[in-house]
Amino acid sequence: MEKLATVLVVDDDVKLLNLIKTYLENNGFEVYTAENGIDALRVQDFYVFDIIVCDWMMPVMDGMEFVTKLREKNSVPVLMLTALSELDNKVMAYEGGIDDYMAKPFEPKELLLRIKSILKRSNSSKPNKKEVMFGNYIFNVSDLTLFKNKEQIILTDAEKTVLKILSSKYGEIVSREALADALNYGNELRGVDVVIVRLRKKIEDNPKKSLFLQTVRNKGYLLKG
Repeated sequence: MEKLATVLVVDDDVKLLNLIKTYLENNGFEVYTAENGIDALRVQDFYVFDIIVCDWMMPVMDGMEFVTKLREKNSVPVLMLTALSELDNKVMAYEGGIDDYMAKPFEPKELLLRIKSILKRSNSSKPNKKEVMFGNYIFNVSDLTLFKNKEQIILTDAEKTVLKILSSKYGEIVSREALADALNYGNELRGVDVVIVRLRKKIEDNPKKSLFLQTVRNKGYLLKG
């Protein structure tokens, strides 16, 4: 089944979180999860999301605090879930930068319809950014395929992950630690360097003088071109 969109679901209720994840996956979505606002900020730094579904009342960092931080650098649509149904709460949420508001409890079917409605509005108001170009290369962020002059370049899963993250942050520095976390390498930062070296051999004419996949000393890597 072709993925309809990529969703980040944030909720400290693990049972509800898993139910939403399963339901959305069964309806064609790619779903990532986080249990509080701090974890959600970290996750959205690694991946490109089409929409975020976020609970309001959470420990560590609540939903509105998360949205406030998110809006400093990201305009991804947010659907807020909450048991707070008073008008003042709704006004606060909309003024804080959310795109829609849904009271708990709710039916999964209604959640699905709300998400599709938000995505339809969002997609109609912005250009398609599913492809990133550098030099003669085109990387498709959706299906993680890389082409050079219409010839596909075969990538390993680790290379796809690194290129997806760097593409989503095109022109921005991504730390080795962030890449290691996304690859589940823990503290093995050298493992990230190995993936970078292999990628360079596939996309650079001279891997020792990188044009596209550049090293920023003591900070990390960035993709440009």
